[in-house]
Amino acid sequence: TSRNPVFMLFNMQRDIQHAMFNLSDTPLSGKEWQVLKNILPAMRQYHNLLRGNGEKAGYADEFREAGAETGFVKTFESIHDHVRDLQKDLDKMSRSKANPMTYIEKTVQAIDDYNAIVENGVRLAVYTVARENGRSIRQAAKIAKEITVDFNRRGTYSGFINSLYMFTNASIQGHARLFRALKKSKKARVMAAGLVGLGFVMDMVGRALLGDDDETGLKVWDEIPEWDKERYWIVPAPWSRERYIKVPMPQGLHILPNIGRMLSELCFSSRKKDPLDMALRASLLMVDAFNPFGAASSPGQFIAPTVAKPVVQLSENRSFAGQKVFREETPYGGYT
Repeated sequence: TSRNPVFMLFNMQRDIQHAMFNLSDTPLSGKEWQVLKNILPAMRQYHNLLRGNGEKAGYADEFREAGAETGFVKTFESIHDHVRDLQKDLDKMSRSKANPMTYIEKTVQAIDDYNAIVENGVRLAVYTVARENGRSIRQAAKIAKEITVDFNRRGTYSGFINSLYMFTNASIQGHARLFRALKKSKKARVMAAGLVGLGFVMDMVGRALLGDDDETGLKVWDEIPEWDKERYWIVPAPWSRERYIKVPMPQGLHILPNIGRMLSELCFSSRKKDPLDMALRASLLMVDAFNPFGAASSPGQFIAPTVAKPVVQLSENRSFAGQKVFREETPYGGYT
């Protein structure tokens, strides 16, 4: 994941949204705007720490020394594993600059570093605001470390479970952090209610701005795939080909605007909606959101380990979003 160049774009959007919500149960509640203003400067400081040439890194050095950063950590089961890893590093250092592997490794390292910059940029912004508002190094590090998912916190069996189901540890921690904020902070509960209202308004505004489909006569909004509306903020963009832009919702929190959206659909949708069906959809969305084993559209996909999910999806001809993987009516299969 840390070496996926696309991951940083989605991760940054979700991290910022999670952080703004989770600040509500910390001593920095009310400082959300300060944190937002500090995110890009913090990413620049962390960049200088990882890939700069001695440029000013601000609080980044202190942030790292305090143990507030998170990311990939090497673990070794024995001294022999450690020795083998050191030997690999020595082999890399002895390669000539003309060796193609040198350029490949530099590219991989750059992607890894920039994902780390995005991953820790929001945390460093929180750390900076905490220090500027009189918090000690230890207090600021604790707030920053826990503002979103701490990937380095693990249980006894989390390594084994994560090897079967990707992101299980992150999912459990993210949901626990959400529930803690809702339990401890009245402001978090008010924000949660606001997200429900925002979902209701988003549905009404989207339906009004996107208008009717010339071919079907239905509202364009009602023809947007349910999967997209459940997991993305849909921003109307009539000038674009798809007529809307998708912005990822934060995992767990996405339930709240969806409740508001479904209530609006019951009132205003151009398609007839069954209240019982809508209630069932909301229940399934909640189960899916808090399912630590990831999205699944069938019991088989739910049970299957991550590595086996594509096989199960092909055998069922159903993706994790519930859509067909290939057209069954074509004589030789044929993927969509």
